[in-house]
Amino acid sequence: MSQSHPPTAIIIMFLSTLVFWQLLLLDAYPAATIGSNRWELLLPNFGCTAMHMQLLQNDRAIIFYRTHFGRSNLSLPNGKCRHDPKERVLKVDYTTYSLEYDVAKNTIRRLFI
Repeated sequence: MSQSHPPTAIIIMFLSTLVFWQLLLLDAYPAATIGSNRWELLLPNFGCTAMHMQLLQNDRAIIFYRTHFGRSNLSLPNGKCRHDPKERVLKVDYTTYSLEYDVAKNTIRRLFI
């Protein structure tokens, strides 16, 4: 007498459904309509690592990094600096850790947040 294994049947049904939807979506959105399927370097260096990034509705992205890891490669504009006596690494810092990237213009703007 053979016993039924309900968990196995559920897994097979789930995988079959997943494959079905993947095939359906691949047919609905062929690769040619999605894009050129290649990476393109827009800027050689932001000067700041993107730890967090938020894409906005106006074709811009805000990029954040942490401040307690050392200086970034972007100086703050107009000689501004950040004074933080509680900071462990740099109590006075003239570099920025956040910026706005304009996708349409392919430019960056330094932010002081």
